[in-house]
Amino acid sequence: MSGIVASRNYVQSFAEQTITITGIVANDPKIQEKEVSFSLDHVYLNYSTKMQNSQVYVKLGDTAERFEKSDKLTLKGKALDGFGYYDLYL
Repeated sequence: MSGIVASRNYVQSFAEQTITITGIVANDPKIQEKEVSFSLDHVYLNYSTKMQNSQVYVKLGDTAERFEKSDKLTLKGKALDGFGYYDLYL
């Protein structure tokens, strides 16, 4: 099994668990009605595990916070199975 596949399998093993992730906003956040969504890369899982070559898709409900590309964030929530190029969805 390649290192990338092993890494994706490890990250995806956290689906359905409450996790803490720290990462960098990878794109300009999309704001639609009462939601904001964006991707995180350079992600650390539970403060210590570097998620090699992984991206996480994040969707937040109504928030007064405004995020920009390159912001560093720490988020806590329930991880769901990713889709497409995303290893997790938070």
